[in-house]
Parts: sequence; C-alpha cells; structure tokens
Amino acid sequence: MFIENELYFIIKSGLPPSSSSVTTVKRTFADFIFLQKWLAYENPYSWIPSLKAPRNPFTVSLKLSRQIIHEVQARLNAFLRVLLTHPTYSDHELLWEFILIQDFSKSQSVERCRKKLENKKEANYEDSIVYHRGDLELIEVFFRHACDETERLNNALCRLSQCVVNLQNKYNDLSEANCILGEKLYEVEFLANEYADKISLETDYKLTYRNEDKAMQDFGYNMSALANTAGSVITALHQPMGMVSQLENVNSQLYKNQLALERLNNKNAWPLGIFEDKRDRDIRETEDRIYLNQSEIRRLSSDIKSSHITSASELGGFYNVQEAEIRRSIEEHTHGIIRSEREKLSRLKRLSEKAHC
Repeated sequence: MFIENELYFIIKSGLPPSSSSVTTVKRTFADFIFLQKWLAYENPYSWIPSLKAPRNPFTVSLKLSRQIIHEVQARLNAFLRVLLTHPTYSDHELLWEFILIQDFSKSQSVERCRKKLENKKEANYEDSIVYHRGDLELIEVFFRHACDETERLNNALCRLSQCVVNLQNKYNDLSEANCILGEKLYEVEFLANEYADKISLETDYKLTYRNEDKAMQDFGYNMSALANTAGSVITALHQPMGMVSQLENVNSQLYKNQLALERLNNKNAWPLGIFEDKRDRDIRETEDRIYLNQSEIRRLSSDIKSSHITSASELGGFYNVQEAEIRRSIEEHTHGIIRSEREKLSRLKRLSEKAHC
C-alpha cells in the first residue's frame, strides 16, 4: 500500500480462522533493512539472508512497477520465513517486535543489541582458548567441507532459478504470439462474418491464452531467494576461514618475535657495555610486539571458536529450512499450475460452446 508516496508492506500474523487474533503492522523496505542490519550486528557469526535495494517503482511504467512491487513482496516474504525458522533468530525479541508491534522503539532496540554484543564478547573472551596448528587443521577441514557442500546446493539452486526464468520468458513469448494471433482473427473473413454478431471472438480468445502464470513467477522468486540464502551461508563460512589464515600469520610473527627476544636477552652476543641503551630499547619494543601478537591470537581464537560453534549449530537448521522451503515452493507451484490450467480449460470450453451455438 502507498501512504504519502511511501510504499508500505503489510505483515499479518496470527491464527487465520479467527480474525480477532490476527495482528497487522505496516513496514517499509527501510524497516526490513534495519531489522537485517541489527540482527547481523548482534550475531556477527551467524548467517542472515541479504536484502538488495529494489528499483524505484515510481520511475517505471505502471505494469512494470506492479511487477517490481510483487517481486519485492515475494522476496520479503521469503526473508521473513527464513528468519522465523532460523536456529538463532527465530526467537529473537527484535524479530518479534518487528512483526507484532507497530511502533516499537528503534533506539531502544539498537541499544539493546549493542549491550548484548558487548556481553557476548566479554563472555567469549573469558572462555577463549589458544588454538594450535593441529586444531586449526581440523577446523579448516570442517569449514572447507561445509563450504563445498553449500556451494553445490547454491549452484544447483542458481541453475534451477535460471531455468525457471528461461521458461517464464518462453511463456511470455508464447503469450505475445497468441496475442498477435488473436488480433488477426478478425481479418479472417468467414470468421468475422459468421461470429461477429454472436461473440466477441478476439476478447474470448485472449482469455484462453493467458500464460502470465503467477505460480511460475513466484516459483522463480522463491528459488532465487533460496539461492540468496545459500550465498549468505557461504559468505558466513568464508569469514572464519579467513580468520584461520590470519591466526597462522600472527603465530608466525609471534614465533619470530620470541626468537628475536631470545637473541636480545643473550648478553654474550653483545659487547659488554656497548649499545646497552639500544639493546634495552629493542627489548622493550620486541616485548610490546609479543604482547600485541598474543592479544591478537586470543582475539582470533575466540572469534574462530565462536564461529565454529555457531556454524556447527546452524548448518543443520539451514539444510532443514532449505528442504522445507523447496518442498513448499514445489507444492505451491504445482497447485498454482493446476489451477491455471483448469481455468484455461474452462475458458476454452466456454469459447467452444459460444462458437457452436
């Protein structure tokens, strides 16, 4: 709906049989961006579906603007469905405030997210451990395997989405061809003379070829949204793999600094009484570098541990969500196609009856 040139999306929640239990709120696309931003901020190790800014529907034709709005609506529906089944976000208070409370306080939500993240970081830092090379190899194997499997799923979903787009384009081409055929029917002399007084042949014919199948379009949007979700998981899995490489580099720097400190502390390597000031200054600088390396190692180890635990707990939920969404999309697509074909058959029967009466 439009209010003062602003596009709002209506979110309804509750039990459909009872109208009194249904809660309705209005949200703009910027509100969805706010939700995504602060959920991701509070949970930096979790995956979250991405949202791309749509084209402005006011800058295009009416038909295209409706198509853009419908596409955005389908993507936002998929976004909320994923969050409501997400292992981490499904019971998050910000998500439910967004769905149930029209005028929730964004400033309070932001402050709450910041405090919760600070508390998590403190707790993780207190429980942090230092990973050794053997531990890192096992963690790398886990993340590499998870990335490979998710990339296979993402590639399959992208191919399926592209196939649906190609099929939809074929349907559009067929519709245009049928439209041209329908316009030419009046040019056929015997048809125009025989049926001009009985039926509007062109209008009735056009009703039989409509292949603007909403089911096919929605199926394409759903597959694209699922591929987008898989891409978000891949991005989240690549992040700890980068931290593992960074931790290995810091460990190498720490080892070199420790060797340098041992050489500086070895007085036999320095002439007695010569360059003592420089030696003391180099020792202090090397100790500072060692301290910074150790602090960075603790931070990276804490982040890797949190990412490992979070990814391991969420991957199973992600695959369950993907499977359930694919099944739901296929069922909705099948039912939609059946309804569409039944409507076309009914129109063809009515046209046939009119033509022979």
